[in-house]
Amino acid sequence: MSELRKDFGDKVEDKLTPESDKNLGDKVKEKVTDAADSVGSKIQTETEEKSTLQKIKDSISSGFGK
Repeated sequence: MSELRKDFGDKVEDKLTPESDKNLGDKVKEKVTDAADSVGSKIQTETEEKSTLQKIKDSISSGFGK
């Protein structure tokens, strides 16, 4: 299910880009890809072992949403 996962660099870029610099298409794409990444994270947790690096990335990115 890793194909549902959003690239970590893209996550960082999305969070660092000010909302005022994003057009409607960017905002919609970000919401859709964030939702797919969240689903991919949950499925991956249930069906396959994550690498240590993936676990670290997930814990860091879960803090971005807060």
